[in-house]
Amino acid sequence: HRGWFQSSLLTSVGLENRAPYKQVLTHGFVVDGEGHKMSKSLGNVISPIDVMKKYGADILRLWISSVDFSGDVRVSEDILKQSADAYRKIRNTFKFMLGNLYDFDYEKERVAVADLDELDRWALSKVAALAEKVTTYFDQYDFHKAYQAIYQFCVVEMSSFYFDILKDRLYTFGKKSHERLSSQTVLSEILSILVRLVAPVLVFTANEAYQVMPEALRKVKNVLLSDWPKVSKEWQSQEVETKWDQLLPVREEVLRLLEESRKNKLIGNALEASISLASKDPQTQQFLEENASLLAVILIVSSVKVVSDKEEGLAEVEGSNLMAKVERAVGEKCERCWKFRPEVGQKQEHATLCDACTGVVSQLVPTE
Repeated sequence: HRGWFQSSLLTSVGLENRAPYKQVLTHGFVVDGEGHKMSKSLGNVISPIDVMKKYGADILRLWISSVDFSGDVRVSEDILKQSADAYRKIRNTFKFMLGNLYDFDYEKERVAVADLDELDRWALSKVAALAEKVTTYFDQYDFHKAYQAIYQFCVVEMSSFYFDILKDRLYTFGKKSHERLSSQTVLSEILSILVRLVAPVLVFTANEAYQVMPEALRKVKNVLLSDWPKVSKEWQSQEVETKWDQLLPVREEVLRLLEESRKNKLIGNALEASISLASKDPQTQQFLEENASLLAVILIVSSVKVVSDKEEGLAEVEGSNLMAKVERAVGEKCERCWKFRPEVGQKQEHATLCDACTGVVSQLVPTE
């Protein structure tokens, strides 16, 4: 090391017999995408000011947090575009949560942890684990690991799984139903935690989200003045996480099968499907039977049956111990939830709705 680092060290040791700083973080050189040193003669210099003008400061900060600074740090237009894509996915995570809390009163309607729906308990446990990991990574200056953990949480665990499943209850269940309030409670907690976890990096985006959060979640005027998140041990449940982490692979395997059925024109979208599932493995079969009521929810299809592995038409799902059969769902399409149900069209009142949606619509107060 040289320059100010060495000069200040030698001067302070000579005068004070101690280092002039408590901790020092050093990094490699910033180089271009090919690993070449930046120079004006080569024309490969990327100005931070130019990056901020094009993408904004938050994307520049997100990029530098995403790289391992212990070696040379590469930057190029393609790398910055990747950071911009990652930024949009994180931002969209905030947008989804904010958009679905517009009618939720956190102080009056939040559901106690013990009474939460099991899927929501899983999400709450996951955000608690995320907060612990990110805190540790920041303490150790492992910024790229913190970035990876937050990105994985937003894109994989939230957007691709939890939010995808949640849409049905958020959009079609009764506004004050237990299931919807349970999910809104957890969305509130995740939003409050996540906005503070990203604040050291996505300074402007975090504060933008913070300013439009439900008022009950805002304790101070600016997110940067808020306390670092601390989560209750009550939020974490290894039992719930283990169970739902077993359900995730089932979902992934069946989604691949549904995609094949779409390509073969058997169905148009997943809600047109009815799935039969089985396994030759006794433990897996027992797990499917015990969680049969959850399978239609996590697969987002109209119906799921857990059957014997001797059932006709079952095919082995490649890369798993599952056997499955995809058929067109019985009944007509409910115009409200889009699920196919046998009862649709059978009743004079609300003839285009399924029983569940009829129940919700019947409780609505007519507007004049």
